[in-house]
Amino acid sequence: MEHLRSGIDEWNTAHARPVLGCTLAEAWARDATPIRTVEEGRLRWMMLAEDRRTVQKEGVRFGGRYFTAPELTGRRGSSVRVLHWPHDERRIEVFLGQEWLCTAYPQGSLSADQRAEVLAERRRQKLEADALRRKAARLARYHLSPATASADAEPTSVLTEADAASGGDRAGPRAVSLLGLETD
Repeated sequence: MEHLRSGIDEWNTAHARPVLGCTLAEAWARDATPIRTVEEGRLRWMMLAEDRRTVQKEGVRFGGRYFTAPELTGRRGSSVRVLHWPHDERRIEVFLGQEWLCTAYPQGSLSADQRAEVLAERRRQKLEADALRRKAARLARYHLSPATASADAEPTSVLTEADAASGGDRAGPRAVSLLGLETD
C-alpha cells in the first residue's frame, strides 16, 4: 500500500503537465473553487449503478431473481429505475420517475415480517379491487329495453324518486339523467 501511495504522490507532485504549466498538486493549490463537503448518504446514491426494469406480478426481476417490497404491490407494468451496488445482490433501490419508491429484497431472503407486510398489502389491494368490482356490477344493472325498431331505447330498471334523491348506488348520474329525475 505504501508503494501505491508514493506512486500517487510522485505523479501529482513531480510531473508538470504541459497544458497546466505546473504539477497537479500546484494546480490544486492555486484553484480558488470552494470545496463542498457532501454527506455520506448522498455519496452512496451517486455511486450506485443504474438499470431500468418493469415491475412484474412477483416484483422486479433483477440479476436472475425477483426483488419485492410492499410498495411494489399493484404497480405491475410500471417502468422503474433500479439502483444497486455492483456485485451486491442483497437489496436494490427502486425509483418511480425521480422519486424513491422503496428498497426491495430478494423474495427468498425476506424475513417473516417483510413477507407478512407484502402479503398484507396484496390482501388489502385485492379487497379494494373486489369492492370496486362489486360496485361496478351494481351500477351496471341499469338496463334498457332492446331496440328492435327505430324507436328510442326505453329504460327497464326501476328507480324511484327517493333513490334518485338519495344518490344511492342504484341512482348513478347516468340513470338519473336517462329517467329525467334530476333533482336540481
